[in-house]
Amino acid sequence: MNQRTQKSRDLTVYRKQYRAPDFLVEHVDLEFELDLDRTFVNSRARYRRNPETEPTDALQLDATELRLESVRVDGRGLDETEFQLEDRQLLIPNLPDEFELEIRNSFVPRGNTTLMGLCLSRDGGLFTQCEPEAFRKLTYFQDRPDIMCTWTTKLIADKALYPVLLSNGHPQQSGDLPEGKHFAVWHNPFPTSCYIFALMAGPLSCARDSYTFKSGKTVQIGVYATAENIDKVRHSLEIIKKSMKWDEDLYGRECDLEVYNCGVLNGCTGGMENKGLNLFDLFWFTTSRRLVFDPDYEYRMKTIGHEYFHNWSGNIVTVKNWFQVSLKEGLTRFRDQRFVGDMSSQDSVRIKMVRHIRANQWTEDAGPLVHPVICDDYVDPRNTFTNTTYDKGQEIVYMIMTLLGEELFLKGVRKYFDDNAYTPVTVENLLKAFEEVSNQSMAQMAEWFYQAGTPSVKVDNHYDETEHTFTINFSQKTEPTPGQPIKKAMRIPVATALLDSAGQEMELTLAGEHNSRGTHTVLDFDRERQSFVFENVPERPVPSLFRHFSASVPVQQDLSDEDLAHLLRFDRDGVTRWDVSEAYAGREIRNIVEEALDGRQRETDAQFLQAYASSLWDESINPRLICDLMTLPDEKTLGRGYCTIPIEAIHSAREQVRLSIARGNQDRFLELYDENRHTEPLDLSATAIGTRRLKALCLDYIVALGEPDMEAMALQQVKDSKNVSDQIYGIISLANSDSDCREEALDIFQQRWRDEQIVYDKWFYAQAMATREDTAARLGPHLFSEEFPLQMLSRVFGTTEALFCLNRCAMNEAGGSGYELLAELLPRMDRHSPLVATYMLGRCDVTNWRQFDEKRQSLIHDCLRRIRDAEGVSEGLIELAGKTLPS
Repeated sequence: MNQRTQKSRDLTVYRKQYRAPDFLVEHVDLEFELDLDRTFVNSRARYRRNPETEPTDALQLDATELRLESVRVDGRGLDETEFQLEDRQLLIPNLPDEFELEIRNSFVPRGNTTLMGLCLSRDGGLFTQCEPEAFRKLTYFQDRPDIMCTWTTKLIADKALYPVLLSNGHPQQSGDLPEGKHFAVWHNPFPTSCYIFALMAGPLSCARDSYTFKSGKTVQIGVYATAENIDKVRHSLEIIKKSMKWDEDLYGRECDLEVYNCGVLNGCTGGMENKGLNLFDLFWFTTSRRLVFDPDYEYRMKTIGHEYFHNWSGNIVTVKNWFQVSLKEGLTRFRDQRFVGDMSSQDSVRIKMVRHIRANQWTEDAGPLVHPVICDDYVDPRNTFTNTTYDKGQEIVYMIMTLLGEELFLKGVRKYFDDNAYTPVTVENLLKAFEEVSNQSMAQMAEWFYQAGTPSVKVDNHYDETEHTFTINFSQKTEPTPGQPIKKAMRIPVATALLDSAGQEMELTLAGEHNSRGTHTVLDFDRERQSFVFENVPERPVPSLFRHFSASVPVQQDLSDEDLAHLLRFDRDGVTRWDVSEAYAGREIRNIVEEALDGRQRETDAQFLQAYASSLWDESINPRLICDLMTLPDEKTLGRGYCTIPIEAIHSAREQVRLSIARGNQDRFLELYDENRHTEPLDLSATAIGTRRLKALCLDYIVALGEPDMEAMALQQVKDSKNVSDQIYGIISLANSDSDCREEALDIFQQRWRDEQIVYDKWFYAQAMATREDTAARLGPHLFSEEFPLQMLSRVFGTTEALFCLNRCAMNEAGGSGYELLAELLPRMDRHSPLVATYMLGRCDVTNWRQFDEKRQSLIHDCLRRIRDAEGVSEGLIELAGKTLPS
């Protein structure tokens, strides 16, 4: 075993070894003397022994890159013989049961590019990022989420450099000090974990508003950013207020604080739920109508809502340890998904999430990084923030809502919040609340948290013309995973309807039940094999199963092409209708792949083309759903099920089908494009966003034909449109083209937006998404240029995610240019932002190298070894690379 991998494993933390803290903290007073060259911190905390643990000799405090100045216990200074100072720990023995501990320490913020601890933004502001374990980079403390206490923070800084000083909670005092300095005192009166401590300082302007809850309580809202950026973010005040209203209306939650602030800096972390001071990178908070790209606007709505919703699902009720991270992140992601759906389109938001899960979380479950939602061990707690903990965790919550119904579900979440306020908990507390409101056992649902892997489901059905019964047979299987060779049957909710020959939903009566369940029901599939028999079914129906993606499982059904076409035309559930279109397109593309692998060419099926494009003429559905129905499955999704993924064959087959759709519907695409050509440039309503998206879909199909006049139309859109979204859609549509229009459009966009970072990011993104063999080679020089500073998180994240995680064709180019670029860039990224680097590696195709051919496997192994062995990379990156490489 490689020495680095062995060292990483030696640092492993195990869930089964969790021990409650030996000492509890009631209150902490912090004083920061902020200075880039050396910041001093005075900490005064009241401690008491935890009566629920065995007595221990020493208090153990965590530390990273700190210099200890002094230690005092109950006012008495300790000499060096009375404590033990190690590299990452301070141990103080012989302490009474209750005491006050004062520590003075210092550290150097200048040069800290890790986005952990106290950092400097690109626009001159100071900010902290403490999640998951970086509070220890500020002062000596028990850096764990199950220590919850109240906080008072005093900030002292040069008034000219840092005229605004912010921290958690409520403002208490402020004033001037000698030598051009000033101070501000903030008090957080609610017990809070140290990972959501925050401070922010800099030359900031503020946009203000307020929200009044039904109780009459008013919360003052402030959004802080630099003067040049404040107009880009002030519109987000409306999103904050919508979040507050939504959380109050559905979950009965009020913000417990009187002041709710958001700080926005360029080069800050993406979004962080610090108590009363949410921090955001400029990209994730900008909602200026002049600058925002439509998909980013809804993503920012999701992000802003997510961090606000964390006040209850994360701050007030937090996790006992980092193994439980899904308890806050999965539940909060579920809440933000529903929020954005209510603000726009539940169907489209759900479809987008399902695409993400299939391409990423299912891929993670199928590879060497598979782990339970509540993982068993980690080296770096940042590696617990995965697709599985977020997305699978969210889907468990979604399944529970499907099983209980929305009314009981909301009642259960409210009870969970009420029963566990200001307490660190585990998923068992959430499941207990659902059990108490529903009188149902959640024991089998708990297995979703603790069993790794995704169950696959097979479905077949039989119609008995004599008895007029329709039987649906289900079976489930979860493949063995490391440490879990034997798998239990999972509880899987199957939302179900049966469609007759006219496309109408039938009345549903299960055998043994006297009453109809109406036209929609949820089947509780909880065994390895299980059958459900419907009675009084007058004709053979077409089953509509797993409606609205009621369970996150791959499903194999024995539906004919005619059945798929029928559902695609008539199913009233938008998500299921999209799922059918995805399945039908996937079947057709795979048929073409199989023929190609056997050396034969297969034309795209005419019946498929007619059925797939039927939504283009369906006036009963909205533009957003038309776009969802007409967007082919991505190449990651199409690759599932192959022992060795035929990358080139899949790409070629998908392009063939795309061109067939474009040729067969060219006139309709042109007609729809023309009908939706004009929208108000600054309109960000759900309707306007849907209209622009439909226009972009039509343009993408038209440009795919490769005809000069069609490409010129896209170029003209980039030149003439007053709407930034239309311009971005234009360069994306031309990104795969070899025409002169491509280069001209990119040049125009670059010159127009080079000085507006948030928009210019899309210049990189459009090229990173191009499914060309030379994408990595062409983009590489830009990623090492001055225009791609690694501190610019939004550009780095957006571009590298597009290339390394979303663009299978370019990432896995046969010559290895994608792997070469990853091996060069990822260690550099890791030195600036370990969290982003580990996130990228965890989602990248190289972690699932076994699914590729031998030549690619060899290239990937070399890439991973270079990443693991690079100078100065984080333990988290070493851990992931080590787990991924063959032993």
